[in-house]
Amino acid sequence: MANYGKTDNYIIQELGGRIKSLRKEKGLSQTALMELTGLNRISISKMENGENFTIHSLIKVMRALNCLDDIDLLFAKKDDDLHKLFE
Repeated sequence: MANYGKTDNYIIQELGGRIKSLRKEKGLSQTALMELTGLNRISISKMENGENFTIHSLIKVMRALNCLDDIDLLFAKKDDDLHKLFE
């Protein structure tokens, strides 16, 4: 199995930060996102702060942010400085 150089926690924190950025770009508060997803505000806060979250929660958030089809927004592209996320 390959070692990609970044810890699971690092990757989760990076994804959480990107989720937070997307939420803010949409002009939503955590409370508004809570209402759209059915998740509680603490779960959303933990996700954005890079604490452990489930794939189901991620899907709910992405759907609420209308970017489920653009899930690649969460992942770095080759020309992105963060492309080393999985190296």
